Amino acid sequence: MVDKIDYVNALNDNYIWLLIKGDHVVAIDPGEASPLLNWLTNSHYQLKGIVITHHHYDHVGGIDELIHHFPKIKIAGPEHQDIQPLHIHAKDKITIDFWNSNVIHVPGHTKEHVAYYDGNQLFCGDTLFCAGCGRNFECEYDVLFDSLQTLKKLPDKTKIYCGHEYTISNLKFAQMIEPLNPTIESHLKQCEILQCTLPSTIALEKKINPFLRCSEASIIRAVERRFNCKAPSEKKVFKLLRKWKDTF
Repeated sequence: MVDKIDYVNALNDNYIWLLIKGDHVVAIDPGEASPLLNWLTNSHYQLKGIVITHHHYDHVGGIDELIHHFPKIKIAGPEHQDIQPLHIHAKDKITIDFWNSNVIHVPGHTKEHVAYYDGNQLFCGDTLFCAGCGRNFECEYDVLFDSLQTLKKLPDKTKIYCGHEYTISNLKFAQMIEPLNPTIESHLKQCEILQCTLPSTIALEKKINPFLRCSEASIIRAVERRFNCKAPSEKKVFKLLRKWKDTF
């Protein structure tokens, strides 16, 4: 269990999530060191661990400098040559300082991408976003679809902490796909006045996220009109939605 979850902003739109218990902190995906170092300087907390979801630079770029400041820091993450040094391999479960978490393998955005689920919170990097999902840089569309279906099965109350602040753009795309969806409209209005739109929840994503709603008639009709196709399968709908979002 954690006492609270905080964050610092990094780079253009990244979040570094901070798991706090007592005066100990575990940081997730530090793509940049300086914002985290500044936060630590201005607080009484001690950085005890780093957890990585995938190898992209905007999620691991701060590790070297953090190791320089904290040479005994423990790092957990999936096996990849760009995540070094790795002390704890994220396979099924991890324990890093006070934090215990299940590891969910969610390939799609990258081949080795993992998410962390501790029974209450999901830290999913660039696989699932509020009202959206990551691009499939290293895998086929079906692989990313299957990973999202895995996350969709988590309990509705699960809080979702993703790697970027993309919510407004994602909701505008979702609203274009489903203009009559009242939950999308109300959540967009709410998010437009927030600096941080996270966490989301699995329950909310099932109502607003087109990439988790590929079997809905309204989504299917939108894809059929856009791509002039008839009765596409759920995976085909997902693929075409992802292609559509890439040019949105």
